[in-house]
Amino acid sequence: MAIAKDSRDVAKGSSEDGTGGSLLSRAPMIGRRLATLLFWFGALYMAAAAFYSIPQQLFWPEASAAAPAADCATGVVELRAELLSHASTHVEAAGTGDPGELEPWLHSWDLRHASLAQLCEGDGEYAHEALGRMRHRIEDALKRNIRDLAPLTRDIDRGLSKIASH
Repeated sequence: MAIAKDSRDVAKGSSEDGTGGSLLSRAPMIGRRLATLLFWFGALYMAAAAFYSIPQQLFWPEASAAAPAADCATGVVELRAELLSHASTHVEAAGTGDPGELEPWLHSWDLRHASLAQLCEGDGEYAHEALGRMRHRIEDALKRNIRDLAPLTRDIDRGLSKIASH
């Protein structure tokens, strides 16, 4: 083991064996490399998180607000029951309901249906897709019901008012 010749050699961290100095003299370089590495890992993490969450918030802002069901089967059963119940209410009204109230309700239903898609991957995917097709067919039937039955319902109400006035 070599002994440092004077205090300047010790302060510089040089040694006679040619190893390039002590660990203490290389600490700033190691610290900079570590800080740079941590910075790039942090930047990469933030970029990956933003890449995942920003498109969802831009294109489907309400989907994250819709609460999914406990599992696929429960969600499909609940959404089907709600769809059929709402459709039957519209059919009972025989086209006298406000056509404008159908769209917001269907939009809300669609958000809940979309949030259920994550739970229905695999075996439940077929039931989930069939429920989506059923929703569109019911929407078409309700619009046709409103268009075709509303004039007939008004004619019946006019005829009943004439009978009642005599």
